[in-house]
Amino acid sequence: MIAAGWVEEVRGLLRQYPLLSKTAQEATGYRELIEHIQGRRGLEEAVEQIKIATRQLARRQMKWFRRFAQVHWLPGDRALEQNVEESLRLWESSVST
Repeated sequence: MIAAGWVEEVRGLLRQYPLLSKTAQEATGYRELIEHIQGRRGLEEAVEQIKIATRQLARRQMKWFRRFAQVHWLPGDRALEQNVEESLRLWESSVST
């Protein structure tokens, strides 16, 4: 995402909206990049912090989803078409019961 221009995107947002909402300023990755742009953090350190924050967010999300017995996990390495077919099959079986 960094190589694809994320830093430039954040710079553009800050130029267009100098007073981003607190929620936007604290979004995963944006906080670290804003600190980098403001000179409070190097880019390498910001990227490392983004990686850590992303892993922590993913763990919290997985923990939250575990509460729901009806959630069905689909393999991320499987072809999209297969996952769509499986999703439709699961949805149809839940509607018919």
